[in-house]
Amino acid sequence: TMPGTAGGGDTTQTSVGVNGTTGAANDNNTANNSTTGSVAIIDALNDAGSVGSVAGGLVAILANDQFGATVGPTVGANGIKPPTIVVGPNTTLLTATIDAATNQIRVPAGTPPGTYTVEYEICSDPDTTPLACDRAIASVTVANTTVDVVSAVTAPALIGPGQSAIGEVVCTNNGAIAATAVFCTATTVTPGAIVSVGVCTPSAGSTAASLLPGGTLTCALSVTAPGVRGGADEPATILVIDGNTTATNESPGSTNNNTSTGTLAIVDAINDAATVGSVAGGTVIILANDRLGSAVSAPVIGMGGILAPTIVAGANTTLPGATIVAGAINVPAGTAPGSYTVEYEICSQSVSAACDRAIATITVNDTTADMTSAITGLPPSIAPGQTVSGNLVCTNNGPGSASNPTCTVSTTTPGASVVISGSCTPALPLAVPLSAVAPNNTISCPISVTAPLNAGALSEVTPTSIALVGSTSATNENAQQQTNNASSASVVIIDALNDTGTFGSLAGGSVNVLTNDQNGTAAPTVGSGGTNTIAQISSTAPAGGTALSLNPATGIMNVPAGSTPGVYTVVYDLCSVPATTPVATCDRATVTITVDDTSADMTSQIIGLPASMGPGTTVNGSVVCTNAGPFTASNPTCTVATAVPGATAVITGACVASSGSTLTSLAPNGTITCPIAVTAPGNPGAPGDVAATSVVVTSTTGATNEPAPLQTNNGDSETVAIVDAVNETVNIGASGGVVNLLLNDTNGAAGATVGMAGNVTIAQLPGATAPAFGTPLTLDPATGLVNVPANAVPGVYTVPYQICSTNPTAACDTAVATITVSAGAADMGATFPTSGSGSLPISVAPGQTYSGLQLVCTNLGPNLALSPSCSVSVSVGTVSGLSCSPSNPAVLGAGNAITCTFSYTAPGTLGGSDTPPQTVQFTGITNAQNDSDPLNNIVQGVSPSGQITIVIDAINDSAVLPSAIGGVVTLLQNDQLGTTTSPSVSATGVTAPVIVPGVNTTLPGASINPSNQLVVPPGTPSGVYTVEYRICAQAAPTVCDTAIVTITIPAIQSVDPQPVPTLDLKFLLALLMLVGWMGMKTQRRRK
Repeated sequence: TMPGTAGGGDTTQTSVGVNGTTGAANDNNTANNSTTGSVAIIDALNDAGSVGSVAGGLVAILANDQFGATVGPTVGANGIKPPTIVVGPNTTLLTATIDAATNQIRVPAGTPPGTYTVEYEICSDPDTTPLACDRAIASVTVANTTVDVVSAVTAPALIGPGQSAIGEVVCTNNGAIAATAVFCTATTVTPGAIVSVGVCTPSAGSTAASLLPGGTLTCALSVTAPGVRGGADEPATILVIDGNTTATNESPGSTNNNTSTGTLAIVDAINDAATVGSVAGGTVIILANDRLGSAVSAPVIGMGGILAPTIVAGANTTLPGATIVAGAINVPAGTAPGSYTVEYEICSQSVSAACDRAIATITVNDTTADMTSAITGLPPSIAPGQTVSGNLVCTNNGPGSASNPTCTVSTTTPGASVVISGSCTPALPLAVPLSAVAPNNTISCPISVTAPLNAGALSEVTPTSIALVGSTSATNENAQQQTNNASSASVVIIDALNDTGTFGSLAGGSVNVLTNDQNGTAAPTVGSGGTNTIAQISSTAPAGGTALSLNPATGIMNVPAGSTPGVYTVVYDLCSVPATTPVATCDRATVTITVDDTSADMTSQIIGLPASMGPGTTVNGSVVCTNAGPFTASNPTCTVATAVPGATAVITGACVASSGSTLTSLAPNGTITCPIAVTAPGNPGAPGDVAATSVVVTSTTGATNEPAPLQTNNGDSETVAIVDAVNETVNIGASGGVVNLLLNDTNGAAGATVGMAGNVTIAQLPGATAPAFGTPLTLDPATGLVNVPANAVPGVYTVPYQICSTNPTAACDTAVATITVSAGAADMGATFPTSGSGSLPISVAPGQTYSGLQLVCTNLGPNLALSPSCSVSVSVGTVSGLSCSPSNPAVLGAGNAITCTFSYTAPGTLGGSDTPPQTVQFTGITNAQNDSDPLNNIVQGVSPSGQITIVIDAINDSAVLPSAIGGVVTLLQNDQLGTTTSPSVSATGVTAPVIVPGVNTTLPGASINPSNQLVVPPGTPSGVYTVEYRICAQAAPTVCDTAIVTITIPAIQSVDPQPVPTLDLKFLLALLMLVGWMGMKTQRRRK
């Protein structure tokens, strides 16, 4: 544990020594029993320093610190690390940093004056464990070293255009120390203004070169305003003076208040122009456009404004008797018309020397009035009791405004009235001070005019028009000007009166509704160039009657001959012509017409027809025509018809009139009865759809004295339903189905149905057909359904049938249903038996025939196979005797098969000849018209390759051997087993060759050794010999082939003895055998 206390105190010790000792009772060397060590103490000591507030500065901290015995330790290895500032309550100068170059505390420039502390820490370098560090506190005093000079401008508050004034600019040092080389001046940015600075005087104890804190420098100021005294509108309203000061040692942050501003408001009187009337005189406002500084409205008279304006007598003032009252020039009443001027002056209230002048130009006009009136906007006509609108317009035609004008209207027509119906424009009486109407201006008043009596009254109105009188006046109008105050207008009264009339229903008639109407004093006229228009508003008619119409071109209303008896009314309006009237004026009246009944009323009815009929059939009934009217029907008619294409409806015999009537004169309630026949379209029993579902038979009747309104019941209709069985054509799949034969059949407009609630019965007719091998289909009469069983023989089936209506007089029709049954999908598959009877041989021999082979072609379903086929082909050799069961069937049921038996003959010839090695590929092919899967139609042999090896081919051999020693001939080296040459005698090869006795074996004593070689006995006489041998396939022992070996043993030639090299008999025999063997090899061939 080190002595002292962590912190800035000075610890006396600079290091600590440590002694270590050891010993033992039997220690024989005490010289090395003791050792020593030393630990240096790091000690940071508190510091103090000061800097200026403007520039800041550095405070040294390491000079008195210690590291062991070293005072002022160095920063670096084996010394101390750079000092760091400790953030906390002991550090109050928060902007302080450690200067990296000097390891001193840096106080920033501009730090506010005051006393601060900064705690820092030093540590040894390198680090120890634990760390060796100490802290200390540096007290930093920041002294105030600022200089701050400011300026202020003083001058009069107001000035007139072109006037001069004096003031001063004062520059003050508000800093903590003396300001050096102080400069104090002033300028202006106001265009046309002049500002100059005179002598500057420092305060006591100071000079411009050194201005003490609180000291001033006062400079004289001279100011001249822009502009010229007079009424011109000066652009500048404020004179701006900018004061400015500087000092060479002023702190950078203190220059923001070096500049100051002073303003002088400019008094500006601006010329005016006004007009007043000669009769009343008037006042002219003169201050409205004058300004006091930046104010654009009239400056006030009094405190903060201007002195009362005064008139300047002289050449610029020509208006006699002019005075100024409350800031306005007064023009005396009765001043002669003309143009005058008045010069006036305004001065500032606070600075009386700040003044300006202006001139007011005043025009005095003639203001006598001349009022006239006019009535406008009324229509030229009006209906009784109607109210129409217009205007009364009073105009001032005088040179002066009309004072206290009036505007009135009246009428002299009895029963009529006229009033001002709303507010006049401008409203009367006129409000002060606008109690006058300017020259050529008007007063417009809406008026309402009401005619005598009520609108639509039946009686005639006595007056034929309304007379109106307008009037106006003004107090400043002389007697001569009052002669045109009055005006007049007239509105014609239109009067429509009700009419009546009576006519017979057969003859009819007409009435002119204008006969008793009036348009003022004249009868109204309509049409081109007429004084009026007439329009029908509404009409009524008795039940069954047609409303009457009014002809707007003539005013005549016709009652047509044959009109329905009863009372008719027509309401109409008689109106003024719109082309001459902004809004047409109308009066309304009613025409009442009575029509007496003088007509017949014919009706017809069809009876006796059945409810239904078949196509092309004929049914009978009657048509009865009756006169239901009050009068005898003249020349009555009675007919029937039908509009159904292909159908007919005719009267088939004589018509009969009821008692008391004839066919040409039918008494009221009398009848005419005629027999009729109706024939449906289409032939009876014809197949196919009849376009019409029913035959609509219509009847009609009439008479020459039957009016049109009574002809609406002349007709009758009856509908006879057509029972129509329609041929069906239906396609059914192999899975079968149900066919509804009634689906497209009809009984009238309804579909044909059977059963308890049905409208037809259905029955199968003879003659149903089916395709070959198929069974005819049957109809279920209870349901109308034909059931097609699954897997029915494909083809076309027909089912003839008949439907009949269920009403008492049954009507029938026949049709044929044609049902085509499709086969659906089948799947033919071909297979060769792989074992047992009919299976293909595993291998074949050249030229051999194999019988009883089979190919099986099976219908794998799910449906009948159509025209199935089954055939065999081979890649080599021939197929013969193909016989199939069943043979060429038309159909083959699902799961059934065609079995074909055939024989196969392999190519080549048994015995010795060289048949080329090859394979035979058996291919079975099957198909059907509806085969859905061609992938299994072809099968090849018994394996995917479909190939059967033609295995055995024994090939003839030849050899030349010496007689004396005989020899061996290899048999198998050129024989073949399939594609293998020189087959081995083994389970996968051939059987051991055997000699075939017979004519082809001529070598006596021939044999075959265990190496499958032909042995030629020694001593065989010379000559040509043959030996036939046989080999068979091990896998098929019955498949064999033979070959012939030809052996030539040449005769020995006699020769003279010649000396030859001596060889013993052993070597000579060996040499002969070698020559013989090579000869045999050379002559052997493959056939």
